[in-house]
Amino acid sequence: MKKALLLSMGIFSLGYAQAQNPAQKTKALITQFTETWCGPCGDWGHPMASDIILGLDNGNKGYLFTSRGSSSPSSLNSMGDASLGNNYAVTGVPSFYLLTTQDFGSSASALSAVNAFNSATTVVSAAANFKYTGTTLEVGAKAKFWSATSDEYYMTVFVVESKITGSQNTSGGYQSMTLAPLLRGAMSTTGTTLSSSPWGEKITLGATAANTTVYKVYTVNLDPSWVKNNLKYYVALYKKSGSVYEIVNIEEAKAGTIGTPTSMQSIAGLENASLYPNPVTEGDARLTISLKQAATLNVNVTDVNGRVVYVSNGIHFNAGNNNVTIPTQNLSNGVYTVNLIGDGKSSYAQQLVITK
Repeated sequence: MKKALLLSMGIFSLGYAQAQNPAQKTKALITQFTETWCGPCGDWGHPMASDIILGLDNGNKGYLFTSRGSSSPSSLNSMGDASLGNNYAVTGVPSFYLLTTQDFGSSASALSAVNAFNSATTVVSAAANFKYTGTTLEVGAKAKFWSATSDEYYMTVFVVESKITGSQNTSGGYQSMTLAPLLRGAMSTTGTTLSSSPWGEKITLGATAANTTVYKVYTVNLDPSWVKNNLKYYVALYKKSGSVYEIVNIEEAKAGTIGTPTSMQSIAGLENASLYPNPVTEGDARLTISLKQAATLNVNVTDVNGRVVYVSNGIHFNAGNNNVTIPTQNLSNGVYTVNLIGDGKSSYAQQLVITK
């Protein structure tokens, strides 16, 4: 199979109702790099994408979307294509990637890799809800860590549009065809336009304990050229190793309510926070936090109904590592939320499981 070289084109780069509960399941994301001017993209890239989408079993195994950076018209290009292309070291199109070390030449090899990817242990997964307010879209995304990790993870939300008809080059010339789902770009938590970076926000600060959850709200104003009924939104999780981002999980957002985001960064100087042991089988839990500077914070624990079952206000924390005991002797078995509060705002929340 021949690919069109990007080099020849001079292109080098590329108590809230907070989402649904993440399932302990791993799904794959196949990113296809393609362009309308590329003949091989029409000859074999387009049908290969269709075969992969069929094999992904309606999203049960994962998803595929395309990223474009130099297509015509320019409305078919993806925001963040340059960053994605650099991350996967793309040199030609069409290219199909799951991990950055994989560039598949057939749908069979891609789907085989998907099956292996899906069978891996799930470290973190996500779920998301979306809602519209006029022409503004909000997506509330929740990530849950199923096991402890010291790796660096990022969460982003992609806007993807399907059923786009375009003129695609082939060996027989340009032909009109329905293109594979197109990445419009990544949403942001700080503005209402698509972000130039596809990676979203960092959701870990040093060591992260099992059962930690992170909730973010992403917002974008819908572009008038997008067909709203053909849009889908996906919350994707990446692990960063060095300068490389590797997909670890992805899930489609569903229509629903949006909650209030949690953000460690809103507490000045907070570097890390963790609970141990978790689950608690005997004794008490210990909340460990690391601060760059001294701070006075509040700690409370709520049950699944949002009722406060423990509170300790006005705790002075020194710069560096600090430990707080969370007494559990009077708490029944179940799932609780430990909240670290600064300036009247819940800035860190983590699930605590008690199974005595």
